[in-house]
Amino acid sequence: MAKIKLHPGQLEIAQDNHRFRIIVAGRRWGKSVLSRMIVLKWAVEQVGTYWIVSPNYKQAKMIHWREIDKEIPKQWVAKKNEVELSITLKNGSIIELKGAENPDTLRGVKLRGLVIDEIASIRNWDWLWSEVLRPTLTDYEAPAIFISTP
Repeated sequence: MAKIKLHPGQLEIAQDNHRFRIIVAGRRWGKSVLSRMIVLKWAVEQVGTYWIVSPNYKQAKMIHWREIDKEIPKQWVAKKNEVELSITLKNGSIIELKGAENPDTLRGVKLRGLVIDEIASIRNWDWLWSEVLRPTLTDYEAPAIFISTP
């Protein structure tokens, strides 16, 4: 397990309780690390399904998979699926990494929390948000974090 220490800017966002949070920060600021830590906190505190959605599957795997595998304590993990980029925690929560390139695969799920990574690079964002992703949050009035570089 990697030991993560948040810097003051990350800590401020991590402690913010707004339902929707927007993080616009430069490269290497730690947006991805912070978002994974927040998702993990959500998943430990409340059983449910949590997504981190990147512009495409390859980015999800490259940016998040290798790191999240190191960051989650092994004793918390019940099951990992590298093909589906999902980790099931022993408490029953599921953390999944998704790509936005095929919107139909993002429909019909009830999420407890959502992170949208590199939002500025996602095609048809307005439509994807209003027609596909926003409805996944409705049942639980779930939070979302939107991250991107300027």
